[in-house]
Amino acid sequence: MIITMTTLPHLIARSDWDNVNQRLTSSPEQASIEIPTASKYTVYPIHQAICSKKSCITCETLILMIRSFPEALDLNVFRGACENPSFSREAMEILLSSTNTTVSRLVEENASLYASIALKRKNVGIVDLFINRYPEVLDGNILIDACKNCTAIMVEKILMAGVRKGIERNGGLYRKNKSDEDALSIAIRYYDENDEERQNILSICLRYANIDENDKKVMPEPGYSLILAAIGRVPQDILESILKRNAHELKNTDYVGKIAIVKAINMAKGAEQNESLPDIFTSSDLIDACTNGTPSMVQLLLENGSQHVGCESKSESQENNQNALDIAVSLYNGDDDDRCEILKSCVQYANAVKLNLKFPSSEYPTLLAAVGFVPLDLLYSIGKKYQCEMKNTDLIGKAALKTVVRLAGKKVTVPDHIFQHIQIPDQIKFDSRSYSYRRMSRLSISE
Repeated sequence: MIITMTTLPHLIARSDWDNVNQRLTSSPEQASIEIPTASKYTVYPIHQAICSKKSCITCETLILMIRSFPEALDLNVFRGACENPSFSREAMEILLSSTNTTVSRLVEENASLYASIALKRKNVGIVDLFINRYPEVLDGNILIDACKNCTAIMVEKILMAGVRKGIERNGGLYRKNKSDEDALSIAIRYYDENDEERQNILSICLRYANIDENDKKVMPEPGYSLILAAIGRVPQDILESILKRNAHELKNTDYVGKIAIVKAINMAKGAEQNESLPDIFTSSDLIDACTNGTPSMVQLLLENGSQHVGCESKSESQENNQNALDIAVSLYNGDDDDRCEILKSCVQYANAVKLNLKFPSSEYPTLLAAVGFVPLDLLYSIGKKYQCEMKNTDLIGKAALKTVVRLAGKKVTVPDHIFQHIQIPDQIKFDSRSYSYRRMSRLSISE
């Protein structure tokens, strides 16, 4: 068959949709004429038209073709539309609304395949339409495939749909594939600090990872610090890269925010380390003071530090498997001021030694010091008892404290009412550009 310059296939090949419309209006039967190809499938003008990448078929033309010959609307039309990166969402909606019951059922059965095809062609509109129209698509590996092959906007649309549909926790971010990898792991593995799209994909995944895993339908908190979302979730080299790229998030945070971030980073770095308590906690003198003494006795012993740790006392206490911090925790009573102060001194000292800070310090919040040293169920009581220490904490500080709690166990959260008197202080000129990751991890109170 010879195709002349005026045949319908030639007009379609040129994406001359105005003349295609005129031809179909005057001769609708031309929509039913088979186009000879090497394909084993029957090809009609609609198949050729939906594959046009030069200029996507107009909705007007598509409607005319369907009305002229509805029998041509088969599965190959849908596959071809999904393979065309320029095929519009509006045109796909026309196809879906125009198909008969049998084809419609087959499209639904193959929705995951078609969504995957469109995803690989980076057709955001088609993918968004399929994941919202056919939620079962979200049960597969489409999010993992998006993190491997696609754009950040597509990853976000899939995650957003997953959260809205209650697809597992965090929108399906942690669903694993056959290789035992989830979407967050893929985003981390493919991260490239020189590729903005890869940076954005990981950023979106981290923000969704930060959603409370017990609440399936809450979206990421707007403006939440990417640095805080990354701490404890990415390797150190990627965290350094994120710190460098997002230093502006920390530029004006206050003292509590700064030290909370430092503690969070140190906790993440030492997550696999089982560091022992300072030797003084095995001292019989300190153990006795925590058991029967007063807050001032405990404070004095800790201020004098290891000089009060004798070899015999240390050995004896180790044989009994005792340490002063455990005793202070076991005897803690939120309604007993002395018991609260004894535990406060112990956690402040343990935290100061671990982070190489000055002890004592009246500025370091007790709640922040306690995280990692006491059972998580005590944090609520400690936070309530010493909430006055946090009353001026800014939003970054509050979020950083929650990050520290998350790293400590992910079993409790810090109640918001503890921070009910939050006031944003005058901006403290903390130029985060001058604090590299390694320097931040060594900050002391004096800095």
